[in-house]
Amino acid sequence: MSFSAPAQILENRTYRVTAVKSGSPGITSESNYAEVAPELRIFVPNTFTPNNDGLNDTFGPKGEGIAWIDMQIFDRWGNLIFHTNNPKQQWNGKYHKEEAPMGAYVYKIYARGTYEGSASINGTVTLLR
Repeated sequence: MSFSAPAQILENRTYRVTAVKSGSPGITSESNYAEVAPELRIFVPNTFTPNNDGLNDTFGPKGEGIAWIDMQIFDRWGNLIFHTNNPKQQWNGKYHKEEAPMGAYVYKIYARGTYEGSASINGTVTLLR
């Protein structure tokens, strides 16, 4: 009697696993789906350059396993200048459709993972032009 278990990748991190049992009067197989859930991993850059060169033009958390965020960005006087709950939305360096001045900005980010885990990150980001 032998077993084989080929896996077929269906989507990013979703696999179809089929186990085949042979060597008996009948050959049987069973299939299941397994999803590998990524851990919550977050990286927050300390500088960005919104100059439309295609490199570091926006600011926000990057990583994997991020299902939800609350990101707030404040100017040096403590005024809220950007807020989002969308993990795909990044700050483009503008405030009221105008370019924000170069300098340091304070951010507060709270994130929840796709399946479990959370993170709270506070710091400063430097906007360069």
